[in-house]
Amino acid sequence: MNDRYLVMTRLQKRNPNTIVFEFLNLMTLRIRVALSQPTAVDKEPFLSA
Repeated sequence: MNDRYLVMTRLQKRNPNTIVFEFLNLMTLRIRVALSQPTAVDKEPFLSA
């Protein structure tokens, strides 16, 4: 929650292009963290791709 607030306030000070870039950066980081954590989802397709 606090993390998201900091990200939003930081994004508001930038131009739209940078906002999109940072949003994509945040999503890829989130996906990477999700893949690195052990889950019930079979991650073989991700690892072989």
